[in-house]
Amino acid sequence: MQRWWFLEENGEAKGTSSSTSQKTESSVKKPKQPTPAGDRRYTFRVLVTYDLLKDETIAITGSCDSLGNWDPEQCVQLHPENGKLILHYCSTNITVSIQSKYFATFVYTPGRFSVPQNLAPKLTIPIRNQPPATSRISGPPESPRQESDPFNPPMHSCLSVPAVPNGVLHASPLFSDSLATASTSDKETTEQTNHLIVYRATNMQSSSTQRYAKIFNSQNTHGDRNIWRLATELPRDASVKYRYLICSVDPTSGNVHVRRFETHIVPRQVPIDLADEEVPTSQVQPKIDTLGDIDGNIKLDKGWLTTETIMQFKFFDNPFSVKERIKNRLLYVKITTMNLRINAETQNLSSLLEESLSSDTRENGAESMTTYSFTEVTSLRNPNVGYEQQSQFGCPYHKDDFLIYNVTVAEPENVAYLVDLYTYSSKSKEDEPPYHLGYHYILPNFLKKSEGVLELPVTCASKHRPLGMMRIEYLKVTPLLPSRCTLERSYIRYWNKRWTGLDVGHRGSGTSFKASDGNVIRENTIASLKKAVAHGADMVEFDVQLSKDLVPVIYHDFDIYVSLKRKTTLETNDMLELPMRELTLEQLRNLKVYHVVEGRNREAKFFDEDLEEHQPFPQLSEALDQIDPHCGFNIEIKWSQKLKDGRMESELTFDTNVYVDCILRVVLEKAGNRRIVFSCFDADICTMLRLKQNLYPVMFLTLGVTSRYPSYHDPRCNSIEMAVRNAYATELLGIVAHTEDLLRDQTQVNLATEKGLIIFCWGDDNNCKDTIKHLKSLGIHAIIYDKMDIFSDKAVKESVFLVGARESQAALLQQINIENRYEQTNQHEFLNEKDVRLSLDKAASSTEATLSTSTPSI
Repeated sequence: MQRWWFLEENGEAKGTSSSTSQKTESSVKKPKQPTPAGDRRYTFRVLVTYDLLKDETIAITGSCDSLGNWDPEQCVQLHPENGKLILHYCSTNITVSIQSKYFATFVYTPGRFSVPQNLAPKLTIPIRNQPPATSRISGPPESPRQESDPFNPPMHSCLSVPAVPNGVLHASPLFSDSLATASTSDKETTEQTNHLIVYRATNMQSSSTQRYAKIFNSQNTHGDRNIWRLATELPRDASVKYRYLICSVDPTSGNVHVRRFETHIVPRQVPIDLADEEVPTSQVQPKIDTLGDIDGNIKLDKGWLTTETIMQFKFFDNPFSVKERIKNRLLYVKITTMNLRINAETQNLSSLLEESLSSDTRENGAESMTTYSFTEVTSLRNPNVGYEQQSQFGCPYHKDDFLIYNVTVAEPENVAYLVDLYTYSSKSKEDEPPYHLGYHYILPNFLKKSEGVLELPVTCASKHRPLGMMRIEYLKVTPLLPSRCTLERSYIRYWNKRWTGLDVGHRGSGTSFKASDGNVIRENTIASLKKAVAHGADMVEFDVQLSKDLVPVIYHDFDIYVSLKRKTTLETNDMLELPMRELTLEQLRNLKVYHVVEGRNREAKFFDEDLEEHQPFPQLSEALDQIDPHCGFNIEIKWSQKLKDGRMESELTFDTNVYVDCILRVVLEKAGNRRIVFSCFDADICTMLRLKQNLYPVMFLTLGVTSRYPSYHDPRCNSIEMAVRNAYATELLGIVAHTEDLLRDQTQVNLATEKGLIIFCWGDDNNCKDTIKHLKSLGIHAIIYDKMDIFSDKAVKESVFLVGARESQAALLQQINIENRYEQTNQHEFLNEKDVRLSLDKAASSTEATLSTSTPSI
């Protein structure tokens, strides 16, 4: 839509244009209207040009607001066929309403006019997605596109992008145009990404909030910086807070996918002095913001999944077995996506597979094969590299390397993957590129499960003969639906500097089946958790897994023993060992269930299970409801892993995505204001937890170098060094290290802290006051240990988060006092209005900075 504004002031016409298109003038007779005393006469001519689709209806309505009268023919209904429609009309407030079968009704109100304050109309335009690009050819989609709130996305979608970036978003009343200007580096910008600003405006009097998203509509390049500019209008009587983000838009569905977004606890805020006086747009001198940087504090994190899927391909443990003559050559791995969707212009599937889609060999006729995707790669051989876009010939695989490819796709069922291998000739020159050695296609039917291992042949690129084999382990990460994540606030990598040396209760009050003394409470029960809280635990750590009916319960071991006979003594044949996952929650609670240690020793250890809080298998939701909300939770996700010798800890029956989603839904629904940290020994589960939500931090549990436990097949868990590299590349909060490994080499603490990672520690070595004190002196952020009532040296038995809550309350009271003083002075005595508003914002920022790490809204 294009528009021109013509302002006639006292009969003198002045014109401005918002488009470079050819202007069209028309004289429209304006009905005579009375002019209120003291007001100047304003007449507006509006030219609206819109490319109408077939069967669309357009209606133009207008009113003179306070000027009084209006022509009876103020509404014009037109039913055109195809082509452009040019309309002329006069009004101080024009509304263009377009109805179409291709999308929901779109109401467009053009920009505000520079009229006296008492005549300024209240204008509102909703944000609307553009109709699907295919609608002009193939007809309407199955269901109409709906508007969505960028801060609170609908259950089936994510962010909404405005179709007209320059449209007025809100004005009631308006002050001068504010220019949002941001700069980014080249590596943060690609051809498929857009730069957005999302903000909310809260009315100071009514406390009502409106939320918006806008695309930056201009870009200039200065050296290695991209300067993005956007002009918009903001309400004067509202507090406006905003964030920048980088997103991509799926051209087929219009869904918006967040690539990077700012995660400062206190978001950006429009300076107060901008609203104090009317300033022409031409005189506004915008400050250039740097994406992710607020006053030197850099917080820019990877986005979360909304509707897209990430396919992760892993190359490790020397996965290539090739012919002897090329066995010792350095191989470069490249993964390219290919579109398998069959349409009228596409031939059969076999013809598609014959054509390589590597960007360096693709022919001009292969555009129809391209698909919406992003491919990023990281090598854990390099300690200081996160995920980056793959180069033209891919990433080299060195001996004992660990390559991870993340491929983001919108329709995984219609995408195949071409794995190309490149290498340098033994006689190649310095400036000669590598040659194409071999390839293999991975079709989507190979990737139906959430995780798996692929053994694939490598086909020679020139002779199409077998060259060898390659092994690829894959992980499919799907979005959590319905999504509960917003852009209001994220603690995905947030940790307060004051939170150091925290005391974390292991399984509540400790491991009960290893204790040799009496007076212990059964581990992982509500009673055990409450006892740890009563003795000053800052957090409690416990294990969560699913019952057969997909209910998250708190329990550590994969197996249990069930009593077959009701006897006072247990005999050899009275026990049946079962996987916990094979019993429903009701069965777990109704059957006489024993711990593995009790089953093996044939000796019951606890006889207080008649008390509800001492019952095993409490639900995760019960813990979230019943434990003091000021105590944080370290929720360890139990998941069976493959050991280095090839055995599994326990057989897997759950789909990985379903497993993680069930736990996340309970936490997101029940957590409230509680501080929560997820952790897991499985690196893939940590990846899922990080990508499926943007609220709670994730930590990677590590086994480290030890002889106490068998090593895992995945090398990322077997050393602190590899764990740190994986956590850094995946943008986790940090790692949970094995204390045995830390005490063996204390300098490993610096491996994590120097990269800005948080480090917890776990292990039997922690059950000693001197060891706990020593670990705190090393700068460990949290120590997980048993028997909080014995080993804790706290003088005041309360959580550090309770202290923070008191400080937040004090800051809130300070804010209320300032507001009361402001009302009492009636904006005239003792206090300057601008100073009061600055004080209010300062108090509010102080409150926000100390709020719970799980609060989902500002």
